[in-house]
Amino acid sequence: MPFTIPSNDLAGEPTRQSIWYDSDIAILVSGLNAVGVLTGCAVTAQGSPDMTVAVAAGTIQATAGSDPVTVAADASLDITAANGSFPRIDLISASATGVLTVTNGTAANSPKPPGLPSGHIGLAMIDVPANDTTIATAQITDKRVIVFNAASATKEVNAAGRIYAYLNFR
Repeated sequence: MPFTIPSNDLAGEPTRQSIWYDSDIAILVSGLNAVGVLTGCAVTAQGSPDMTVAVAAGTIQATAGSDPVTVAADASLDITAANGSFPRIDLISASATGVLTVTNGTAANSPKPPGLPSGHIGLAMIDVPANDTTIATAQITDKRVIVFNAASATKEVNAAGRIYAYLNFR
């Protein structure tokens, strides 16, 4: 399920995962500007959990109206070892060229995720508790904003002056 802020009673760690952060707003604003995920790019825990996550292959819209950019699947994107005393929130994103990136948050008593790197598309936030040794599904919050490719749409104006867009699938 794309872009999520879990309900406080459903989040794995509600005090961190059910809060709106600046990064959430930046990801949503990009989506409103037709910059986001076109297909795929879901971030999931490994079948045998460890300190890596898997990112599905997909396509992103790096800038409004541009051609789609392919994001290759990565079955083992490394998450840095957990801090021994404090939790942190990491951000998974894809660059405008489709390169996957993990941006580490800062470990703190009340951590916040890092800012979305310039030109990147947000994919997920990873909650990394203190002393954690595995990334489980409940620690991953989906941050993909699904957009459609305006460059591949046909626009028509009807007699009443309304504009309609039709997707052209390649």
